[in-house]
Amino acid sequence: MSSIRDVAKAAGVSIATVSRVVNDGGGVSAATRDRVLGVVAELGYRPNRLAASLRGRTSNLVALFLDNHKSPFATMLYSAVEEVMQSEGFQLLTCCTRSSSEHERSYVQAMVEMRAAGAIVRPTTSMTETIRNIRRMHSHDMQTVYIDMAVGSRRSDNFVICDNLGGGRLGMEHLVAQGHRHVGVVATRNDQDARHERSASLRLRGLLEVARDHGIEENIHLAPPTDLSRYELGYENATALLRQHPEITAIFALTDTSAIGAMHAVMDLGLSIPDDISILGYDGLPLGETLVPPLTTVAQPIADMGAEAARTLIAAIRDPDMQPRQMVLPVKLCERSSVSHPRRTPILSI
Repeated sequence: MSSIRDVAKAAGVSIATVSRVVNDGGGVSAATRDRVLGVVAELGYRPNRLAASLRGRTSNLVALFLDNHKSPFATMLYSAVEEVMQSEGFQLLTCCTRSSSEHERSYVQAMVEMRAAGAIVRPTTSMTETIRNIRRMHSHDMQTVYIDMAVGSRRSDNFVICDNLGGGRLGMEHLVAQGHRHVGVVATRNDQDARHERSASLRLRGLLEVARDHGIEENIHLAPPTDLSRYELGYENATALLRQHPEITAIFALTDTSAIGAMHAVMDLGLSIPDDISILGYDGLPLGETLVPPLTTVAQPIADMGAEAARTLIAAIRDPDMQPRQMVLPVKLCERSSVSHPRRTPILSI
């Protein structure tokens, strides 16, 4: 079946022009209209009925852009956003970008064509592309809210994030207070890129600030940058760090999922948690409470973040002239059993 893009290409016009023609919109010359209608008939194109029904107004459709809709974090975020949207009469569509700029761009195009009212966006790895896509949505009168990351935010941007910089400091202060002076950090390639304003990048920055404050920055160890997913990242990073730096007494994983991978690596190396190695996570996923031992973590209010982002988007849709909302939610330390005082004697070999 032919698409609106096929019609636009064959007729030598833009997608927007084809949309105006098939939806009886104005601003198109008679000659152009006849040419487009001729191509529509030739290709057998059938206009999207949803788009046609939305002629002249935006819909009650909103989008949630996530890089990985299957992660526990994304599941909690989606559930909170969906609950608020449904209660206010909006339909939520999840757009899984898989951290791909191309996927994000394609979903933005679809939302524009469907005249979506707005979108909540968790940026991809390409911050420049995400900013470009946000501006494109704005040009089509779509309201937007950044969630979890305020990428290149301006005074006119809406965003709801958690205090990642403060969370990194909070976690590291806890490890230092327990007596740890040699700490391994589980972080992705992008997390380690100081140019990024990603949530985990800010956590890393926060923990490094505390290390500098205590004069132990040179004792903070990161594994070589990789693009592994979070669980595999935790497992591989922890294995490499403990083999290369047996003086490490604690591991700070920048997500709970990677902390779980690190815990499994420690156990597979024949070590005990927390007697040999302490493990600290970040997120506050409910799963952490069920682990053996239960995971000490810096907990962020994921559900609250999703709900606030949804309410902010709805408010912006109903009042496009409202003052931007820029919220930074607090985090807290959940002390459990995976962190204790460091061992008295170092691990000599693994």
